Amino acid sequence: EIIAATRYMMELNRTNIPELRGVNFVGKLDLEDIHYMGHSFGGASVLYAALKNSANNNNDSSFKIRSIVTHDVMADWIPDSTRLSLFDGERLKDSKTNHTYWTKTMTTTMSDSHHKGRGKQSSSFHPSSSIHNFDLFLLFSHQWESNNWGGVEVLQDMYKRNVFGRQRRIGKNNDNDGQQQQLSLSRVEVVDSAHHIEFSDLCMITPTWLARMVNLTGAESPLKTAKDIHTRTLNFLMEVRGQERTSAILSNNNNHQTK
Repeated sequence: EIIAATRYMMELNRTNIPELRGVNFVGKLDLEDIHYMGHSFGGASVLYAALKNSANNNNDSSFKIRSIVTHDVMADWIPDSTRLSLFDGERLKDSKTNHTYWTKTMTTTMSDSHHKGRGKQSSSFHPSSSIHNFDLFLLFSHQWESNNWGGVEVLQDMYKRNVFGRQRRIGKNNDNDGQQQQLSLSRVEVVDSAHHIEFSDLCMITPTWLARMVNLTGAESPLKTAKDIHTRTLNFLMEVRGQERTSAILSNNNNHQTK
């Protein structure tokens, strides 16, 4: 459905639909700037959709997704093929975290032929179809981090060891034996004192005293938490949208240094 909706928006950019009664999107959508975002099960859905679209990138109707943002992703519900790509065995081979739960298949039948068989460990990642070929921003609530839900501990470990998300090679560094530098915009972050439901607007339309009584919100004001979530997400998207310019500047600077 997510892929179908994206293609429908692409069609709106090409063809006017009379049923919209005067609303015209033709030529107004930037099809080179597509980002997927989802909360909870929606986070699992956008990860799956992005990887599926990437695997079908030879199809004329496919499109390029620039980044993926998830808020408290329900990693347990991601289909095996996508979850095994996110919790990739090769990237976790040096990890000291207990990641067995995340690197085994949950079902006996899978569409991904590389990972068939219950309990089988993830194979080495294949760069042509890895979820880590995308710029990733996985934002978690304090509630999920404290309960280690969604594989947050394992994902934080991957991020700290610089094996999380898309890696770019930019320029050359004279201090690094002329090797190309690695740049990654991907990250895993946690919103202090936030609860899972605070990624939605429910807490802002619920009286604070009631929301805290039923454990919907943390100690912070729901409005402050919402602003924090907004700022972190927007900063990531702004960095991704400016990545080509940043990479070009760094590359040019390094080239000038080597001349």
